[in-house]
Amino acid sequence: MAAAAAGAANEPCRCHIVAVPFPGRGHVNAMMNLSRLLAARGAAVTFVVTEEWLGLLSSFNSGAFATPPGVRLRAIPNVIPSEHGRAADHEGFLEAVGARMEAPFERLLDRFRLEEETAAPVAAFVADSYVPWVVGVGNRRGVPVLSLFPMAAVFFSAYYHFDSLQSWLAKEHQPDSGATSVSSSQLDEIALGLATSAVRFLWILREQSTQVRELVNNTNKGMILPWCDQLKVLCHPSVGGFLTHCGMNSTLEAVFAGVPMLTLPLFFDQAIDGRLIVEEWKIGVKLRDSIDTNRLIRREEIARAVKRLMASDEAEMKAIRRHALEWKEISHRAVNQGGSSHRNLTSLMEMIRSSR
Repeated sequence: MAAAAAGAANEPCRCHIVAVPFPGRGHVNAMMNLSRLLAARGAAVTFVVTEEWLGLLSSFNSGAFATPPGVRLRAIPNVIPSEHGRAADHEGFLEAVGARMEAPFERLLDRFRLEEETAAPVAAFVADSYVPWVVGVGNRRGVPVLSLFPMAAVFFSAYYHFDSLQSWLAKEHQPDSGATSVSSSQLDEIALGLATSAVRFLWILREQSTQVRELVNNTNKGMILPWCDQLKVLCHPSVGGFLTHCGMNSTLEAVFAGVPMLTLPLFFDQAIDGRLIVEEWKIGVKLRDSIDTNRLIRREEIARAVKRLMASDEAEMKAIRRHALEWKEISHRAVNQGGSSHRNLTSLMEMIRSSR
């Protein structure tokens, strides 16, 4: 009897969690990573996106890009503007996310009750902070809502103490929806700077530019791809540096891989992330000041910075590489058994289980 009771106590939580990301690349990636970790602890996770996003995720649903075990994808209709061309009306996109997704989401929840595979009631919603309407859904249905803020904690803290988060989200501030980009002239300068540096490089460029491709093809040291498994690439031993816009996902992946960064923040929270990288953690070099985002960075400046990051023997660069390896060790300890991140996720699952 005692052995049976002990075995039952050690069984993983089979509770049903519904994950709702904000429909932007960085937000979807962060929520999928969290869903993978929750599913690994025994949760059954339903990951809710629009039909368009379902197609995007399904296109990577093979090999290393497969949906994690224990996570299933479900879709609501395309009630918001398309991923393609959303930058033309970013404000309209945000308004649509806030006003049009809630009703079809509730209808999807009602359908869950009719599906045998989801006989277990929903134990919790895990929602991106930028889809605050999920809180109202949770209140009406008696389901606790956990908020995922996929940006730096210091960024959250600054606004939390300035004003209430819900007021901030509802009024003035806008999340990075993945629609930001650099100018075509800056892309050309980056291409020429990379080529001039004579350093081997892999450039992930979603919106392919014929001009950029022609400039890069003049060197046999570079490759341009529309997408890659970024963490896997960063962890490869041949990678010695990372030119990044300082999104939080990319920043954390580079920290985990122990790769020094060349920072080029573009928008919103990226300036704070860039400052953390360069000034606080001391694992990178800034390519441009965050307050000077409109300045065109010339190819000569880019080439110098790349060569300095990759090959300089000066004391500052040696220290940056050493710090990067130190932060890598710290991050690995945090996610390993008994580490702070591991313990926090275990506590989260216990809290969800106790609320059922």
